Amino acid sequence: MVALGAVQPTGVRLWLRSRHPGTLRIQWWRQDGEGGPGETMVEAPGAARRDGTLSLTLPPPGDPPLEPQRHYRFRATRLADDKVIGEGRFQTAPGSPEATPPKFSIALYSCHQPFDKRGAVRQEARQMLAALGRCLKDHDTRLVLEVGDQMYSDLPGSLSLFDGKHFSTVAPPGTRQLLDCSPQQVRRLYQNRYRHFWNVPGWPEIHADYPCY
Repeated sequence: MVALGAVQPTGVRLWLRSRHPGTLRIQWWRQDGEGGPGETMVEAPGAARRDGTLSLTLPPPGDPPLEPQRHYRFRATRLADDKVIGEGRFQTAPGSPEATPPKFSIALYSCHQPFDKRGAVRQEARQMLAALGRCLKDHDTRLVLEVGDQMYSDLPGSLSLFDGKHFSTVAPPGTRQLLDCSPQQVRRLYQNRYRHFWNVPGWPEIHADYPCY
């Protein structure tokens, strides 16, 4: 997965996760084809605590800066097998207050719980995420604020980490309930749960196409 962080007039923060550690090739280019493309290499960490996640600023120090108020695309590829782990787009910020467009939007939302009682993605949630993507595009959204819960440990009930039946399917060796787990085991359980919640169709695309906090 990839996600956009803060966008500046001449750069952007990029967050990534790779399932396997190793070298990643990050490429970016102007959407209109003008100017030269950029490329850099980064290492996806192997430490369990990091869960394969990293962040970086594009372009790296020493490379030519991005241009204000321009549309760019980017792609992250695992070097070992040429696997694309994520791609998306962004628009750099205006270079001055005077260059700010007369109309744009900031999106605000919370409480993402898309699953029904059986743990399947609800049709209404799929429709909402599809509508959200269209809404962000139609209103020229420049920033997304995710306030409130983006992941739940206790919902849906059938997949709750506090439900004994479900916990038995994900329990680390030697544990019978969440409170038996070490801090490291709890971290791993929650890392897996974030991936479960954020893998709903439509959600990764929003993270990859809109700067978010």
